Amino acid sequence: MTGRGVTFTLLESETLAELWANGEIKKKFNSMVHNGKIWDDLAKEFNLLYPEKTRNGTQLKTKNKALKKWYRDYKKGQGKSGTAGERDDLWDLMDSVEVGKN
Repeated sequence: MTGRGVTFTLLESETLAELWANGEIKKKFNSMVHNGKIWDDLAKEFNLLYPEKTRNGTQLKTKNKALKKWYRDYKKGQGKSGTAGERDDLWDLMDSVEVGKN
């Protein structure tokens, strides 16, 4: 039986979005097809900020994918009942990331 995977705090999610939004990192992602090395490098940087929890590149990639899905779902549901959320700061950050993407 497989578990849910690792759980990220809201602060960790915001940190991941900030790392991913970095202009230099975005250029690397846009220029490479196989980006596992980039995610591994991000994991090293992330783990320096949160040494009590070790994350690997695959976990960050999976979380980033989930954040982007939640963001798209949130944007589709704006104005509908129950969409006001506790993650407004995170969504503002995702707005800035998504607006700046190529």
